[in-house]
Amino acid sequence: MLRPTRRGLAAIPPLLLMLVLLHSTTLPVRAAGIPMFAETDSTSTFDLSSVSYAVPGDTVQIDLTLSTTRSVNYLTNTFVWDHNQLVLVGIDPGPALTAISGSFTVADPSVIGNALADTVSYSWDNGLEPGVSIDPAEAIVELRFEVQCYGYSATASIGYAAGEGNYFNDGGGTSRAPLRNNGSVQTVQDLVLFQASSPTALPLQDFDVAVQFFSFTPATPTVVDLVYDSSRLEFVTAALDPVFTTGSISTAGSTPGVVHLQFLGTNAPHWGLLSDVAAVTFRSVDSADDYTTPIDFGPATTSINVCNDGPANPTFTGGTVTVPRRTATMSLGNSSAYTTASFYDVPFTFDSTFDVNGFVSRIETNPPLTFYQLIDKTLSQLPTADPQVPGEPLVIHVSPTTDVVYAQQDLPAQVFTLRFRAPVPAPAAGTTFTVSFADTTISLANQVNYLISDPPPTFSAATGSDLTFQNATIHILNPPGNPTCPTLYVWNGKEFSRENTLLSACAAEALPSSVTDYYRITQPVGRGDGQARFVIREDDVAITHFDSIELWAVDHPLHAPIRVTEDGNVVQLGSPYTVQWAKDDQGRDITNLVRNSDQVAYVSTTDGWIDVGFGEVPYLGPQSLLAATSARKPKEPPVGFTKSANSAEGSLEVLVRSADGSWTPTGISHPRYVPGREAVLVNVENLATGGELVLRYRWKGYYRVDNIELENATPIDRAPLRLAPSTFTHSVVGSVLDPLGKAVGGVVLSPGEELGLSFDLKSLDEVEEGMTRDYVLVSTGRYGSPDESKPQTPAPSFALRAASPNPFNPATTIHFSLPQTTEAKLTIFDLRGARVRTLIDGVLPAGEQFVVWDGRSDRGVPVASGIYLYKLTTPTLEQTRKMTLLK
Repeated sequence: MLRPTRRGLAAIPPLLLMLVLLHSTTLPVRAAGIPMFAETDSTSTFDLSSVSYAVPGDTVQIDLTLSTTRSVNYLTNTFVWDHNQLVLVGIDPGPALTAISGSFTVADPSVIGNALADTVSYSWDNGLEPGVSIDPAEAIVELRFEVQCYGYSATASIGYAAGEGNYFNDGGGTSRAPLRNNGSVQTVQDLVLFQASSPTALPLQDFDVAVQFFSFTPATPTVVDLVYDSSRLEFVTAALDPVFTTGSISTAGSTPGVVHLQFLGTNAPHWGLLSDVAAVTFRSVDSADDYTTPIDFGPATTSINVCNDGPANPTFTGGTVTVPRRTATMSLGNSSAYTTASFYDVPFTFDSTFDVNGFVSRIETNPPLTFYQLIDKTLSQLPTADPQVPGEPLVIHVSPTTDVVYAQQDLPAQVFTLRFRAPVPAPAAGTTFTVSFADTTISLANQVNYLISDPPPTFSAATGSDLTFQNATIHILNPPGNPTCPTLYVWNGKEFSRENTLLSACAAEALPSSVTDYYRITQPVGRGDGQARFVIREDDVAITHFDSIELWAVDHPLHAPIRVTEDGNVVQLGSPYTVQWAKDDQGRDITNLVRNSDQVAYVSTTDGWIDVGFGEVPYLGPQSLLAATSARKPKEPPVGFTKSANSAEGSLEVLVRSADGSWTPTGISHPRYVPGREAVLVNVENLATGGELVLRYRWKGYYRVDNIELENATPIDRAPLRLAPSTFTHSVVGSVLDPLGKAVGGVVLSPGEELGLSFDLKSLDEVEEGMTRDYVLVSTGRYGSPDESKPQTPAPSFALRAASPNPFNPATTIHFSLPQTTEAKLTIFDLRGARVRTLIDGVLPAGEQFVVWDGRSDRGVPVASGIYLYKLTTPTLEQTRKMTLLK
């Protein structure tokens, strides 16, 4: 075991060396555990580290450090431990040795991983003299042990072998035996916990209670008793949690009120983690709500801990089952209408703490209004309005059905609108109508229905104190002043949100011929189902004749925004030019007013202009620039403002100064009521190279400008994709798809009326990587003055239209219209004539209707692929069409 240094051997004469070798075995050892030639060194220390709170099965690391002021060129140690407590799984040089050269050798590598081994030796030799310094803060050896089960909060010692080599050679060739401090591994304290989860349940529904188990040391639950109130809960079944890879669970011995769980042949769960060991299924047999019932552990619950070979003393935490009170809110939204309106619209929503599958509401108005129809119906099942009985409340309902369940989180978005006819003669401005839920003292009460058991289908209802009502008012207003245009609203997934005015070329007087308006939509479209939905509403007093409407899909690079000009040019923007100076027609410096978009506007109440300089411009060739303003016309003319008879009033003309100082018109922009980037293209071919670019913005009458911009504009490299409406309905007439495209009088929109459009975006290709997609609504029409005689709108017709989409999977929407309030039945048949599904069977109001078929039969079973017939029948008319289900 002694390793003399080479320098020590060379210094001994040959004869003396022979004598030393012959008599070395008889020399005494200086101290216990210190080999021959190793001097005890009280100035140096070998230290083994200690670990606390070790978990059985984990691997812990014990570090050996050497604290010495001497240089070192050779090290050796022999470590001992109890193999019943620790198993060596690795021994490696630590950072103090890996930072320097040298060879590290384990005397017998076979002891690593050997469950019966309790000793290991190593040596390190760097072959250098006079040696190197060892960092006392870094480990020279790292020992890794797998912790065995040896009791709670027990300590296992790791020490040095007695009578074996535990020394180092210093740079002078002397073997030195440092002082030695043992290491240790202490296990965690005893803790075993059983816990039951606390679920929320529905009446008459199945639910799971999780039995959870926690232990610091390997432990397997053997018997668990769950105690419950059998008058409220019924045991259904129990299953072993997937955390167990082997074993099973038995419920033998269970009795009403006690579930006796026996774990058979299971392996231990993850130590130190709260694990689900079983899921116990109960059914709430009490149909009541708003109660809590306990789930406790019985006295038979035990646990066997394999570390101390005996039963532990678990801690128990019981759970509760809560069946909360079912509550719902029916809400009517406040609204307003102008004195010129033909209809008054009131939104209806309901919200709930539970999923809903039906409702009944009784609604009345004061003063009385005549109900006309339900519109904007986004419920998958068509709400029905019973024929209104004079003097009685209006009844709106969706019958409870297992086929339709409106999820709690979706309820606020499930909106429809109640439309009432405006009285004749029209009420004066300031009139208020109250719209409220009627008193429920008679047999047909307001209620919201819940599916509480399926199968068999059992329904419950929230009524009385469980149902809250929010009433509304309709305020009658004077229409706004001139000028006016129809307004576009965009469906955002929950409601139609106001976007901006259309046919922006409209002035204070009628347009004698049709114009085409190109409007880039600023809100996201196509939310959820791949349909872009819009409403065009006449909020003011205009009469508008629409000839056609289409939607453009424009794909362009993600970081290159687009603009659309008055004449329909779609360009993408490049580098902007900075406003160098700006003056109005009075010579006033207004640079700061128009340079930035800061909501601080330049306002003029007379004819005028603004000249804007953008500095010297390099040669641009045939390239165009885009001149844009954030500008608007007022809804109310300012005091003292007299309208001009010139049709250009309210528009903005852009002129460019040529090299000879003359002004050349380049385009006209018609701002909308909501300020936006209204733009025209500027042709710069006539500019002198290096000359200053100056634009003149000229208007007639009132004008308001926030900021002015000039940017490079290049045509987009692909043509827009053009989409025709898939549905197009008039609030009075019904579907107006057929008239579109006619030269004159295609669709007429009068005060208080609206158009509903949808475009199918699913037919478009996916947007390419690095690109984005904008949408432009293109409408052609003319604007009539309020004095123009209101055209007679045709009465609603009987029509059954094509299902959309068709073919479909899994659902399609069927649109139809009725000429009057009547009994109607909509039925699905297969090609053999067998009835598959009755979608509607009852009295419906006149006007446009729709219903969604989800591809299921009356029994709720999905039907097979194929061709199906759908038939609309009234007492006097019927019509049948085909649709195809593809799976």
